[in-house]
Amino acid sequence: MMANADNSNKSSVVGKGYFVAYTMDKKPFLIPLAFLINSIFQALLKMSEEEFGLSSNRPLTFLCDSVIMSYIVLLVRRGLAKDLEKAVVNSISSNSCSSCNKRRFVIPLAFLSNSIFLELFKMSGEEFGLPGDGPIKLPCDSVVMNYIVSIVKRGLAKDMEKAVLNSIPTYRCSSDVYFNQVDADQQSLCYGFQVNWL
Repeated sequence: MMANADNSNKSSVVGKGYFVAYTMDKKPFLIPLAFLINSIFQALLKMSEEEFGLSSNRPLTFLCDSVIMSYIVLLVRRGLAKDLEKAVVNSISSNSCSSCNKRRFVIPLAFLSNSIFLELFKMSGEEFGLPGDGPIKLPCDSVVMNYIVSIVKRGLAKDMEKAVLNSIPTYRCSSDVYFNQVDADQQSLCYGFQVNWL
């Protein structure tokens, strides 16, 4: 259940039996304490601790966006078979993308067979080379990457997928252009994504 974020200036008290957690897109969620025994939430807490450490000075933040968190809350509320719960845990803890500003996305392994991601990997190899033991840098900014991830998650008709594939090369830039843009406007531009397959 998403908490009301409109009263950001007002002090609020969380009801008994709940805690508040934020997602990477800064959306607050009111989570029942009973969910803490669920392996999905245990994995989310572990990932959060590894990324941000334990601190009482800032809110708890899970490494997923509000769409994924809404889905996870819905699944846990309905009750999951143990094998499905394990599959969800494996998908959220084993695959992630992070940007140069450390923003992460949960990327299912199934995306590796998607033609849009195959094109991004091909472009990455041509632009930056493919490292054998490190992260893969995808040659697109965070706005484009957000869009691509969201449309692939929803599923695309073949004609739409082809249109996206045709538009991807227009976002291609050389490293020099990226670095010059980053110097000019570090606040608003992320020059690429680091893909880490854990």
